[in-house]
Amino acid sequence: MTLFKEIFDAAFQKAGVAPTSEDWTTCVSIVEIRRTSLALAEQYRQQGDRLKVRKLEEKAQECEQVFADLAAYLAEERAA
Repeated sequence: MTLFKEIFDAAFQKAGVAPTSEDWTTCVSIVEIRRTSLALAEQYRQQGDRLKVRKLEEKAQECEQVFADLAAYLAEERAA
């Protein structure tokens, strides 16, 4: 979670505004989706289903980018 908090803080620092608790809550939901995807990937890994593991890991990576994009968007909107 620390890495995500750093990304979040950096986006708001770049925009020169302070985030609200609602901004963080919105972004954290994406982190939870990522965690769930990785947990499911681990279950499928144990079952030997490489295709599902790969797809879930790809989705987890997409969540990381969505988180960064959303944090930047929220910061820009707050600055406007």
